[in-house]
Amino acid sequence: MSKRSDSRKPKTLGDYHHLKDALNANPQSVTTIFDGKLSKILIAPPTPFGKRMRSALRVIDGIHTVGDRLISRIEIVETNDRKSLGNLVYHPGTGEPLRIEISRRNEQVEFTLLHEVGHFLEFAAIPGANFGRRNWNFDPLLERVLKAASESAGVSHLRGVSQKMTDPLQIRAFEYILDPKEIWSRAYAQFIAARSQNPELIKFLDWRRSPDIQDPIQWLDSDFRSIATAIESVFTELGWFS
Repeated sequence: MSKRSDSRKPKTLGDYHHLKDALNANPQSVTTIFDGKLSKILIAPPTPFGKRMRSALRVIDGIHTVGDRLISRIEIVETNDRKSLGNLVYHPGTGEPLRIEISRRNEQVEFTLLHEVGHFLEFAAIPGANFGRRNWNFDPLLERVLKAASESAGVSHLRGVSQKMTDPLQIRAFEYILDPKEIWSRAYAQFIAARSQNPELIKFLDWRRSPDIQDPIQWLDSDFRSIATAIESVFTELGWFS
């Protein structure tokens, strides 16, 4: 399993301002009639590939909103990246999300988008981001999700495997998948798939936790229940369930 970068920074501060100004110049980049739906905040491209992304966003809309938090719109951009299936690109100083990138080489585009939406919510919508540097051990909201995940059999297995590794590349790969923000985003993606029971999303979820995979990074249903309960409590507290 290769390491996937979840975020990339603009090369210069000028690049950031150029993109931000371009978005602000577009009337569609500002939410005027706000109903908290992510399909109106994350703007997918008008392509067949973008159609698949919009279908995933509509699934999210059917499960939760982001309440009454006003969040600037950002674009979801198609890439031709061979190494990274998806990225949340954010400003390194402010932690402000700039865009989501999804590779058109991605066969599991819908599930990958859910994962990147998890990152987007953590950076832009869930209190406590602190300029993109969340204190996961003392976070009043997401700490409960991380605690439930850390106590799960799936994460315990991954942690045990990582402790026996000696190869530097493998060690870095497991450090990545055990990073709190990656655990959160995988949990969010599984929460949406499981709660929606969308056949396509369930198919992709099952691929990622197949018995044929030696060290699956997604959870079995029975192992995920306490994590789902923790996410439900966070969204309920935020007022995100309609």
